[in-house]
Amino acid sequence: MFFNHFHIWSQSVGLVLPILFIVTYMYQYLKQYLTVEEKVIYFNSPFSKKMEFEKIKFIKKVTGEYILVSDNTELGIDTAMIDPESIIYLNMMLKSLNVIF
Repeated sequence: MFFNHFHIWSQSVGLVLPILFIVTYMYQYLKQYLTVEEKVIYFNSPFSKKMEFEKIKFIKKVTGEYILVSDNTELGIDTAMIDPESIIYLNMMLKSLNVIF
C-alpha cells in the first residue's frame, strides 16, 4: 500500500517470523515445557526463564495458570501445557515452599 514494489526487508520478515515460530515450537516439543529441579524451576525455550524456589514470595493462581512472583520477576506457568501426572508433582513442589498460595 505504501510502496510501489516490495523491498527485500519486507519479504525477509515474512519468512523469518514463521521460521522463528516453528523453531520455538519444535524446541519446546522436543524438550519439556517446564523443568523442576531441586532448587530451580525453568522453561525450556530458546529464551528460557528460570526462578529459584527460595526467591519465590507468593504464588497467584489465575484460571489455568500459576504466576510465581519474586522480588523482581514473575514467571507464568500455563497448566494446560503440562502432563496431568506432572501437575501433581508441580503442585507438591509449590505447596512445600510454604509461601502464600
